[in-house]
Amino acid sequence: MGYSRNEALKRSNGECIAFIDHDDIWLPDKLSKQIICFEKYPEIDFIYTNYWLYYESHKKKVVNYKKRQPSGHVFEQFLYKYPVGLLTVMIRKKSLERLDNYFDDRLNLCEEYDLFMRLLYHTKAYYMDEPLAIYRIHSNMSSIRLKENYPVEETYVIYKLKKIDEANNNKYAKALNDALILKEFLKAKIELSKGNLEKARHYVKPYKSFSCKFFVLYCLTFCPKFFRNLIFRLWIEIFFVRRKKWFKAHYGNNTKDSRYSMSSKNT
Repeated sequence: MGYSRNEALKRSNGECIAFIDHDDIWLPDKLSKQIICFEKYPEIDFIYTNYWLYYESHKKKVVNYKKRQPSGHVFEQFLYKYPVGLLTVMIRKKSLERLDNYFDDRLNLCEEYDLFMRLLYHTKAYYMDEPLAIYRIHSNMSSIRLKENYPVEETYVIYKLKKIDEANNNKYAKALNDALILKEFLKAKIELSKGNLEKARHYVKPYKSFSCKFFVLYCLTFCPKFFRNLIFRLWIEIFFVRRKKWFKAHYGNNTKDSRYSMSSKNT
């Protein structure tokens, strides 16, 4: 995928570049609204937006982000939580001139994370809260089939970012080190889900005092399967109860705001 995207970038001749995969959808005014935003904010080189998640199996969609995401110098924040959907991004082509290369074709899942984070090290981002694209979720997605490789590829990307940071007086050294530790947590979660307790413990043990969730995960590596499943079900229940309360607090029992509709209309 990286090779094909690089060829497309080389052949592009416009001032702005947007990205979309074959199974996703842009809403009709997505590009025009981002162009207007670029004209309004000449200091911005990177725009991303909210977007719909469309679940093929249930024929339903829901807006991805319920709260506004960061704008401005976002590099450090994105190391802790990366909220960008590739299908929503528009960049100024001239901003790519700051980079030595574009998409890393050694990556299968995180090539856009790598490109965008290297870009955002030097430039500002702008977030548009209106959902302007539809991300289709289905069982044949590579992001689902290969999801176990995410923390491995993300770790590789973070080491690349550390090299950039070392050349810039280690401006984000702590955040980059924290990001590496967070990837160890993800590796441990994956191994725990497969029942590989010793391997999960290996990843999380050096950092069990990093935060409460690290310590809990470390403790779970000593627990029997039925107890781990109980904790997981409890977590899921809490997640959906909190989600339901959020909708009720903001919109009561009707969701007139079309952003939060669960209908599959317009898909």
